[in-house]
Amino acid sequence: MTTGKTAFDQWYRDVPGVNQTFIYTLTLLQNATTNTTYVMNSDKDEPWYDRCGFFPLDTTPKIDPNTGKPSTYTDGGFPGRICTAYDSAGFGDESASHNFGFTSELRYWFQYQGGESLKFTGDDDVWVFINGTLGVDLGGVHNRAAGTLVLDAANGTGQVGYGEPPWSWATVDFKLTLGSVYEVVVFQAERWCCGSNYMLTLANFIAGRGTCAHLWQRRRDFLRGVRQRRQQQ
Repeated sequence: MTTGKTAFDQWYRDVPGVNQTFIYTLTLLQNATTNTTYVMNSDKDEPWYDRCGFFPLDTTPKIDPNTGKPSTYTDGGFPGRICTAYDSAGFGDESASHNFGFTSELRYWFQYQGGESLKFTGDDDVWVFINGTLGVDLGGVHNRAAGTLVLDAANGTGQVGYGEPPWSWATVDFKLTLGSVYEVVVFQAERWCCGSNYMLTLANFIAGRGTCAHLWQRRRDFLRGVRQRRQQQ
């Protein structure tokens, strides 16, 4: 667990000897029947399927010195699957042939038309912000949990629910105006072995046209940073 604000402030910032940034691309696959829905599921999609989990800092497969082939292992969470062990970027592996001490930051711009929906399923911390306002809050170390957010068709608010399926809903005012361009930010943290999973669904979050200021900011922010931190907190 964290030890307070000072330690938490290091999570999404570069701190020498504690945290460093790696820039990667997170690919969401288009739904075959709904062309405005995109999904990334670490249980099924590559390259995560081979890694048996969401491990963005994995770089190259470990080589078994006896066989000269990639090292493999089995994981009780994936019955019948052969998992590949990897070397990891940054500070290296933590346990179980993977790096379990990282945060991720995903940014995406969209034009608010109403009816957009987002669903996240994963373990450990997740926070989703829209237009700078907290929507989904799955903070803490926990087993796989789900959060869903649906934007209202007209009034700039959203409904947020938790569970699979959601058992209750709460209204959040994101102060959105139809036709304007806004940012979605997904912050995630993995800080507990021995599993890592990540599933993100974006439906109807269509990128629209914005002003020159919007386009400049979009170019600056359209990156996801994966930061590995030492487990000193």
